[in-house]
Amino acid sequence: MKIKTKHEEYKDFLTKKQLAELGLIPAANDKGVELWTNPYMSKSATYYDSNKAVKLETVYIWKNYFNDDYGQTIVEIGAINVLFSKAVKPSKEYLSRLFNADTWIDVARKNGFSGYDILFANSENIVERQLVSTIKKQKYVKHLISYNVDFNIPNLLVKDKAYQKVDLMKIFANIVKESYKNFYGEKGYKWQKLEKFLEYYDVKPDGNGAVDYANALRKCYKNMTK
Repeated sequence: MKIKTKHEEYKDFLTKKQLAELGLIPAANDKGVELWTNPYMSKSATYYDSNKAVKLETVYIWKNYFNDDYGQTIVEIGAINVLFSKAVKPSKEYLSRLFNADTWIDVARKNGFSGYDILFANSENIVERQLVSTIKKQKYVKHLISYNVDFNIPNLLVKDKAYQKVDLMKIFANIVKESYKNFYGEKGYKWQKLEKFLEYYDVKPDGNGAVDYANALRKCYKNMTK
């Protein structure tokens, strides 16, 4: 492995995080190269050619949650391309109930969060505001994509007309075309569970994290638009 700072050929190479700060993502065919980040060879990172990088125009967003006797609890909010992944701390009321804190910590750890991440996790509202701020700093982003947009994408972004929102759940309902009639007699197509959507396009998340599911949505959408 080479030391980045000692090779002129890598002077324009950046990490994904560094590219994201410029509103860029690696080119599709750029697999990256692992280099030592310092002369002491104590740390390495994967670098990508910034000259081949493309504008970041689309962000996929997902909220990880679990269901229990107390309803639905958000564990994490993640978005690919902007490299956003943060643990979400449940309400004080939820955590005050017997064993709930243990359950949340266990799920958060399975999602890959460290003890530090869990200890300093913020509420859903704060994490959503952090995500909104992160995305608004990206000058090229035009499209926000998720499965059930109203649930997964912060309301401030849903209402912002600067972004086009793509709801894969609604699109998929019109592909499956399972008839549905609501309480008022209005007809339409039934919204399908995420598991069925992923199975339909033969996509499996690489892990348990929200970013893994956001990336799975990206793969599905790519298959949908072929």
